[in-house]
Parts: sequence; structure tokens; C-alpha cells
Amino acid sequence: TTGLLLFTTDESRNREVQRAIEEKTLERTYVAVVTLAAGAKFDEAGLLEVQLREEKERSIVVPRGGKLARTRYRIVRRSGSR
Repeated sequence: TTGLLLFTTDESRNREVQRAIEEKTLERTYVAVVTLAAGAKFDEAGLLEVQLREEKERSIVVPRGGKLARTRYRIVRRSGSR
């Protein structure tokens, strides 16, 4: 994960976290504030699947030929008129 800074309380926890990162078993949770375009709707929970390709040091969504990225989401709170 880009931009993540993680501190552990002791050496054994550090090894445990490091192993989970290397084995790709570390579960990540993100919180995002999203503004939808007028008229756009999202289900309360769901799965987003897109294909990504690296281009000029960033990921872009492509219709095919990229690496599959899956994100499960759920809406925690809505604000405003939505």
C-alpha cells in the first residue's frame, strides 16, 4: 500500500506483520469520502472490479489487458441530500 506507515509494539509483532505483507494475507481497510455526480447512485454495499495498468508511475483503468483489481465496499454514512 502506497503511503502507509505502520508501527508495531514489539519485534515479534513486527515479524508477524512483515510475514503477512510478504504472503499477501494482510487485510487492509480504507475509509474514503466520495462525492457522486448528480444522479449517480451506489448500492449500500458491493464489489467493484476493474482492470488496471501501470502508466507513467500511476495506475489507470483499462477495458482489457490489465491486472484485475477487486474492491469490496460498504457505505458507512451518507450526508447531504443523498
